[in-house]
Amino acid sequence: MSKAIFADIKNLVQEKTYKSKFDFEKYGISEKDKKFIIEREEIILDNAKKHAQSLYEICKAIYEIRLTLKGDESQSFREWYMQNGLTKDKVSELTKRYELYIQAPDKIDFITDLSIPAVKELTRKNIDIDVQIGAIEKGLNNVEEIKEFVASKMPVEKENKPKKQKHAKYIQKLIFFYEDNIKENKSPQELASYKRELQDLEKYIKSLREKINSLEDEKAKENNLKLYGDDIEDAEIIIKKKIFMSEDNKIYTVQKKKNANEFIIAEISNENDDNGKQIGSEWWYCEEVAVKALEEKARQNKWVAV
Repeated sequence: MSKAIFADIKNLVQEKTYKSKFDFEKYGISEKDKKFIIEREEIILDNAKKHAQSLYEICKAIYEIRLTLKGDESQSFREWYMQNGLTKDKVSELTKRYELYIQAPDKIDFITDLSIPAVKELTRKNIDIDVQIGAIEKGLNNVEEIKEFVASKMPVEKENKPKKQKHAKYIQKLIFFYEDNIKENKSPQELASYKRELQDLEKYIKSLREKINSLEDEKAKENNLKLYGDDIEDAEIIIKKKIFMSEDNKIYTVQKKKNANEFIIAEISNENDDNGKQIGSEWWYCEEVAVKALEEKARQNKWVAV
């Protein structure tokens, strides 16, 4: 019985004995030098194990202190690590490395040898624990390899179709008009005309926004009533009729063509004349743009607003 026990002990000691992986015979290394090198290899291995255990204990201690002092953002924890010569980035790296130690407690040496970029890549917020463990078990320590592995494990995101934006009817008509007309088969002159109209419209919208902001400020000062109603999308913009008079007493305004959704600059006999004579050949789909064109023409010709 005693012989069997001592035999088991002998076998265990032999298993624990260090064996070099280097092929000394291949290079004709003498027995004296071989023994010296193997002894130094054992010193390196022992200290590497101590380093791995030391780094593990440091990471664990900082992680536990962070929990005790209520997390990364607490003033007490920040002051603690700053007083001990640590930076926010270093504390983050050590605590994240400890999280990997927790996930794979049998891979302490491997996790210790991971570079800081590799630790950061493995501990990103969107990476599942199973993916972290899988990368560690595969022995992935290269950042690019880790990225490829993580990407292969991420679920494929379905493209969400953008929701169609709801517009008031009059805005939708304007959008449809330009979408239908701004196409490749249009001439450069037509495209330039559309571009000019949109620029005019942008200017007009900007002026309206400024006016609304001014009115809101005034209303807010008067009372604390709610500024917007729930049906604001359905509100219609009322365009004030603009009328101008030339030096020869001719009157001009914007009118809508009969049986067509087109706006023109027209010469009228009086303010109540709804069937004026079109001036020029230009027309606009949007009344706001037509009014801006009228105002520009009045400025150029020095017409007077009436």
